[in-house]
Amino acid sequence: MKEKVLEISAVKLNTCSLNLTLCCVYRSPSVKPKYFLELLEKTLRSLYQPNVSLVICGDLNINFLVNSTMKLNLESIMKTFNLTQAVTFPKRICKDKGTLIDSIFLDTTKFNNISVHPFDSGLSDHMAQILTLGDVRVPPSKCAYTKETKLMDIIQ
Repeated sequence: MKEKVLEISAVKLNTCSLNLTLCCVYRSPSVKPKYFLELLEKTLRSLYQPNVSLVICGDLNINFLVNSTMKLNLESIMKTFNLTQAVTFPKRICKDKGTLIDSIFLDTTKFNNISVHPFDSGLSDHMAQILTLGDVRVPPSKCAYTKETKLMDIIQ
């Protein structure tokens, strides 16, 4: 596997009422898109379970405000796992042009009340995103457990 093609961190939240895997993804703009998409799809196949909600977010360096082959290919892969892009506003504005290269994908059929809002922390040239899943309640810790898995072991 080639370094810096797909950087991903994930956390799994299992509670009495919710099974969720949250993945944060980064794609370097210097990486060939085809290889990135192949590894991303392979990773999603290994993580996908019908009873677990997937949320994929991060800096994919694919501008969703411009129709491109890369955008269409990424959307096609995400639709395979019933994941929809939730961010609809520009995240970075330069010279009167906006870009949307930081994305959040999730299964909108599993959540009733989804909202995404921009947040300017002043720490980056990208605005942060705040995702609210209004119908999700995390119970006391007696119903929750965590499990650690190395993704490198899964996709190699």
